[in-house]
Amino acid sequence: MAGKKFYVVRKGKNPGIYSTWDECKKQVDGFSGAEYKSFGTLIEAETFLYNTEEQTKSIRINADKEVDNEIIAYVDGSYNDITKEVSYGMVTIHNGKETYFSGKVEEKDLAEMHNVAGEIKGAEAAMRYAIKNDYEKLVIYHDYEGISKWCTGEWKAKKKGTQDYKELFENVSKKLKVEFVKVQGHSGDKYNDIADMLAKKVIFGEEAKDQREESCGELKRNVYINRNLDELYGMLLNKGTILWESFKGGNIKSIGNQKRFEFFVDGKKAFLDIHQRRDGTTTFNPTGTNIEYSTLLKEAIEKCGVRNTSENKNYTIYLGEEWCRNVLEYLKQLPDVKVKDISDKNKKAYQFVSKIGDRLTLSLYDYKVMVQGKPLYLYHEFLSFISHAPQVTVNDVVDLTNTFNDTIGEASDTKAKMGELLPTAYNDGKIEETIWKLFSPSIILIEDEKKLDDYSACVFPALRALEGYLKLLLNVKGIVVDKNHTFGSVFKPERKGDETSNHILIQKYKTLINNSTFEQVLEEIYNYFRKNRHTIFHVDQVIIATRLIEEKQEAKDIFAQIVYLIENTYRRVESEL
Repeated sequence: MAGKKFYVVRKGKNPGIYSTWDECKKQVDGFSGAEYKSFGTLIEAETFLYNTEEQTKSIRINADKEVDNEIIAYVDGSYNDITKEVSYGMVTIHNGKETYFSGKVEEKDLAEMHNVAGEIKGAEAAMRYAIKNDYEKLVIYHDYEGISKWCTGEWKAKKKGTQDYKELFENVSKKLKVEFVKVQGHSGDKYNDIADMLAKKVIFGEEAKDQREESCGELKRNVYINRNLDELYGMLLNKGTILWESFKGGNIKSIGNQKRFEFFVDGKKAFLDIHQRRDGTTTFNPTGTNIEYSTLLKEAIEKCGVRNTSENKNYTIYLGEEWCRNVLEYLKQLPDVKVKDISDKNKKAYQFVSKIGDRLTLSLYDYKVMVQGKPLYLYHEFLSFISHAPQVTVNDVVDLTNTFNDTIGEASDTKAKMGELLPTAYNDGKIEETIWKLFSPSIILIEDEKKLDDYSACVFPALRALEGYLKLLLNVKGIVVDKNHTFGSVFKPERKGDETSNHILIQKYKTLINNSTFEQVLEEIYNYFRKNRHTIFHVDQVIIATRLIEEKQEAKDIFAQIVYLIENTYRRVESEL
């Protein structure tokens, strides 16, 4: 039946949902590249507003009438690393009526997949509910790709839990039509956020409510970027100069609780508001009359930041007394990292905040560390450092990677893949296990099918492993690289004073090594490492020249180059090790 219309402005002066055409028209008139559309239901309107164009194309809701025999279900999962509990949340919508469901996952083998297991159980609950209530069609909205791809066969169901899930889908599909719509998790999608909150409440209690209040309804894109206003100002000037020849930058002024950057293009004044949020992210909001200029600058500056829409994760690992102390000291000495002691009578706890705003909390008890945060710069530093601890295994690194990145890698598969890709370097056993612990997350992340805004994290661990491998080779020849003796004390520019030229070993080290093949190998590795570290290492994403890896294929190419470099150079110097 036809009913009230909802007018959505996805790109315009003030994006949002409007009840009349006149209100909508005011927001798009004179706005270059405006995107707007009308819908017959609020669900459709919110989906169009919150999701990308590609996701919106997947929606199967009839725009002109409600379908009596069709039901919509939003599903999500959650995992508590301390209690090892897994749960699901589900929101069903039919004829405008919302119904909420949640529950725990009891199967231990499936629970190893953490919050993915919860989302699977949510999808199963949706299918059973649709069958029980005689619906002819079910549309499942989900944020983990596997929810649809295990069913369609795009992903092979290897675990018993995923095999059972696919079997249920096949049986249900004989009785009703099931369609899937992937949404971006934690991006402001109202019903996805409600499903997430319902799942959390089962295993975390009332604290889940606060997380929902922080995330629901957030329409703007938040990025982790340099929070030092002087340095951010320099980045804005740099991007503006690149965009427009006539660009002139003004000042950054305080406007209430936020900042405003004033600039001019062709003599026309424009503004970009800067909101540094309590969660560590920064939001850029175009405002003023010449909003088309503000929008272009916003898009350019956001590419200098790190985008991450994942929720905070936690994982507990045994490190022992010495390494608990070591990891704290390591994080404290990182440049531009602030630390706050949040200990209480039950445990010691510290919160670390980097210059780009990402946070990591470490809680210590019984020589264990519970790490909480997002898979950003500080997380990568933590993971790289503890990989050197002898009590931390590849299995531990794989589990931690799965928890923080919503992946489902197996340690045995990861080891087998390293043996396949690096048949000599890995299987000879001469390279210490630390290198492979550093390397293993890249195996899992490269093979994961999720679409990301930035694939830098896929190659970051492999590049860290390459750095460790280079230090290992230098150490074989008695050359130590540490915080007091950097690579800069071992290599120098081939052309004096030209840092952009290839780097070669300093003469005294050539004399010490006295092996031309070994020298070539060291220089080859260092030059590759040096070229890539400033564009891939997340700490350097506060630098103006930083670029994101926005295409998965580019990440795969870099990963393949690192694999080739390790295997090829190892074969050439194997006899020296």
